Amino acid sequence: MSSEIDERSAMSSIEGEVFINQDSKMDRNIKKSFWSKERIALLAFSAVLSLAIIFGLIYRGSSKKKVERSKLLISEVKVGQFQEFIPLSGNVFPKTTFYLDLIQGGQIEKVYLEQGAQVKQGDLILKLSNAAFLLDATTRESQIFEQMSNLRNTRILMEQNTIARRGECIQIEAQLTEQKSAFNRLLLLHRQKLVSSQEFEQAENRLNELEKRFALSQLAFKQDSLFRENQLNQIEESMQRLKLNLEAVKSSVENLMVRAAMPGILTAITDQVGKAVVSGERVGQIDSEYAFKIRAPVDEYYISRVYEGQKAVATIEGNKIMLTLSKVFPEVRNGRFEVDFQFENTPAGIRRGQSIQIRLELGEQLQAVQIERGDFYQKTGGQWIYALSNDERTAKKRVIKIGRQNPDDFEILSGLSGGEKVVVAGYELCEDADELILND
Repeated sequence: MSSEIDERSAMSSIEGEVFINQDSKMDRNIKKSFWSKERIALLAFSAVLSLAIIFGLIYRGSSKKKVERSKLLISEVKVGQFQEFIPLSGNVFPKTTFYLDLIQGGQIEKVYLEQGAQVKQGDLILKLSNAAFLLDATTRESQIFEQMSNLRNTRILMEQNTIARRGECIQIEAQLTEQKSAFNRLLLLHRQKLVSSQEFEQAENRLNELEKRFALSQLAFKQDSLFRENQLNQIEESMQRLKLNLEAVKSSVENLMVRAAMPGILTAITDQVGKAVVSGERVGQIDSEYAFKIRAPVDEYYISRVYEGQKAVATIEGNKIMLTLSKVFPEVRNGRFEVDFQFENTPAGIRRGQSIQIRLELGEQLQAVQIERGDFYQKTGGQWIYALSNDERTAKKRVIKIGRQNPDDFEILSGLSGGEKVVVAGYELCEDADELILND
């Protein structure tokens, strides 16, 4: 009994405490802990992720690669004169070429010189025949001669008319002089009343008539002289035109004879006797013998940087020959345009068609830091390069800035100094590592 009572008392005591605790909870707020399980798990995950990223970056930033030194091309950074230029390949051409294009067509009657012959100006090369043209030329020549003869006859008639006018004036002037003398004698006799008034008046009337006739003849002669002068000028102009036409006819006939217009070498000739050729057809070519030029194609990328007067250097049999750019052909074909160079001193032994290597200078020589060209540019875009340590056992990435360039070197604006050594080729073995360990 007593144990049951004690057990009930204990349970009542416990229930009372629980009841009291429940009542106390209703009286105050209980604060939750900051470090909940969820928050702790999230922070732990973030820390692990951050460590993984940092470790990856550290590992990547300090990546190293062992490379055999013999498989890399290592070059020393130089300081010296830098020249920007374009390498070109050109061919030798005659400086002057004259094409034998026919002015008059016909049939080749005779060829006087063979291909390769040396010619002087005026030498006869070939002769054409054209019967219809010669007949037409002869007819036109006859017509011109006839017109010239008519003009000469007209001029003769005008001169004869002038002579007749002048003779008439002289005759009237002589009559007037004689009448004046007779009138003066009659005037004295009339004053002495030795002649009748009727005779005196007749003499006076005759004198007045002759004076009027003389004045009229003088006026007619003057007007006739002016008209004759205009007519003679027109005749002279017509004669000059006819002479020019006659020369043109003779010249057209002479065009059947093909002659050398300049001294040189006959490098091409149509030697088929009997062949019919037409006006404008090319039957030959004469090239200057000792004067040459070089013609070379240039990439259109440089069209704005190439101009007449630029200097260039040609290499002929190991000798350097100075050239001057003499002409730029602006027409672009297949991504290229052409330029001509002239020799400052033509070398001996040069021949037509010879291939010559040229270095066209694009700017002045300037002192600059420079490195040898290599495949590093294709790999890095010229943004960085591997620079060797002092003991040359390692090479690390170095940021650089490239300026001008030529087929041999790059100009370095910043990032390298003279005397340093850099890896310029063999980057396909480096796998973009930050540091190379060079093995012998």
